[in-house]
Parts: sequence; structure tokens; C-alpha cells
Amino acid sequence: RRLMELRDGLAAHRGLQVILPCQHNGACALLQIKGKDEWCHESIPWSPPAFLRILNEGLNREISLLKFSYLVVARTRAVQPEPAGYRVISHLLKEKGRMRCFLCSPQGRIELVRLNRAKSADNARFDRIAKGSIVELKNVKMRRPDFWEVSSDTAVRLVL
Repeated sequence: RRLMELRDGLAAHRGLQVILPCQHNGACALLQIKGKDEWCHESIPWSPPAFLRILNEGLNREISLLKFSYLVVARTRAVQPEPAGYRVISHLLKEKGRMRCFLCSPQGRIELVRLNRAKSADNARFDRIAKGSIVELKNVKMRRPDFWEVSSDTAVRLVL
């Protein structure tokens, strides 16, 4: 969370542009959740060395995923084009009758939901969303500023 606070401080500086992992220079969406242990990170599968597997015996921690945070900042805003889409900051959560995930936007964290009955050819790519994906949405229903719904006519495109 300290890296996210640093990111917000750098984004507020007039001569700096946040390039990665964020798609915007607005306030960090996860920092807006007070009192939570949410932190912006990536996870990649890896094969831990034998000594870590031995140390992990009895701890039973998930060490098959390497978790890390990063921040890329440029000195000028002029070189960075407007980003396309929104970064997915959660795993795809499958629940009875619906699927959902959370997006990072300049306005904050957005819950994106698709009811199973709304699945269509246009939004079928919603099923392949993963944490860290960049998604473009067309015709999404904005029920509230922080709650969007994918309908049968919503087009979902995975940019990354």
C-alpha cells in the first residue's frame, strides 16, 4: 500500500505520468478502500527452488505464485496516449447465476457484473477475464458510478 501511496503522490505531480500498471493518472482505486489489506499486485506462476519448498513445509503457504508490485513513471505527460480500456484488479469471481470482477478507473474501483442469462456472442470474452487483463467495454450499463452490468448487447474485448 505504501507503493500505491507513492504512486498517488507522483501522479499528483504536474510533470509526471504514471504509465504502468495503471491506465490513468487519477487516484488509486484500491487506496480508496479504507481499512482493507487490498494492494495492487501481479501474480505469476513459478517453480520455487527446493530450499523454499522445504521452508514452506508446515507453513502451507501458497508459494507456487510469485506476487509482486511495480510502478513505471515517465517525466512528461505528452508522450503517453490515452489508454484503451480498464485494468482488471481482481480475479473473475464465479457465483451462482453471475460472474463479476473489479476494474480500476480514474473514478475509482468499479464492480463489473454479468448475469449468466445475459451471456452472448458479443460478451463471451468476459469468461476469459483474468487479473491484470485490460478490457474494453461498449454498451455497458452503468447502474451506479461503481457498479456496471454487462448485458447481452455489451461488447467485451480483451486488449491484454
